[in-house]
Amino acid sequence: MGGPPGKFAYVSERNGPTAIWVRAEGWDRPLVTEFDFPSGSTRWFMTPALSPGADRVIYARVERDQSHSNWISSVSGGPPVRLTNTEKAVEEGGAWSLDGSRFAFIQNRNGVFSLMVVQTGGEATPTVLREKLGWDFLPQWSPDGRWIAFFERPPGKTIGGSWNLISPDGKTVRSLAAANGGEPTVAALTFSADSQRLYGIRPEQDHNYLFSIDIASDQEKIIGDVGKDFTPNSYLSPGVRLSLSPDGKSLLFPSFRSNYSLWMLEGFDLPGWAMQLRERLPW
Repeated sequence: MGGPPGKFAYVSERNGPTAIWVRAEGWDRPLVTEFDFPSGSTRWFMTPALSPGADRVIYARVERDQSHSNWISSVSGGPPVRLTNTEKAVEEGGAWSLDGSRFAFIQNRNGVFSLMVVQTGGEATPTVLREKLGWDFLPQWSPDGRWIAFFERPPGKTIGGSWNLISPDGKTVRSLAAANGGEPTVAALTFSADSQRLYGIRPEQDHNYLFSIDIASDQEKIIGDVGKDFTPNSYLSPGVRLSLSPDGKSLLFPSFRSNYSLWMLEGFDLPGWAMQLRERLPW
């Protein structure tokens, strides 16, 4: 999920096939569906992000052959266009720059994750901002354009790693110590509207603590507990994004819960002997 103040884009299967929807106050409609692509070629859409002007959306598309690529569609209509000209690499979601001219995203080539930046005109050549991340949490671009937040884990490692800030030119990198105490469990971070703070949700036992980090001092402040039933989560990875509300007082994020129940059926015919025999056969 992601978008500018007042609107957000998300993935839904409410009508059956996977689709990207856009929601705003008073309306909710599908924007991109599998019918925008060759028949039977799309398996999933992931991590849609509306541009700052809400006129375009960038999203990851997973094809039936398991290839992953980022696409861009206009909200006003028209055919989708590949965001990059990259081949033989997995492209995953990301974030827009404030002026809408660039997009930061994660690329996976042969199991090595890299933070990439690309122009948003379509079919452009991306540049590497940070190599060998070893992990694929979604990056986030600060509203003032100074920083991109990203997660970095040494390749081949299953524990450890850190949330960091990197300048868009790649020359300056800062570790966010406040977000990395012990084994980091924060799946996503997002910036405040003034770019002075970062917000995150940290699961700890039966709690999910909403916290902020002052970027200048790297000091953490616990804001509250959102409850044990609302752990940021998605059935696709990466799929967790935090989106700040227009008034800066709340966050939108994905979560899911599973419920199971037993039912008793009455008034139907029992299976005959032929059906019972078929159920017992080993093939």
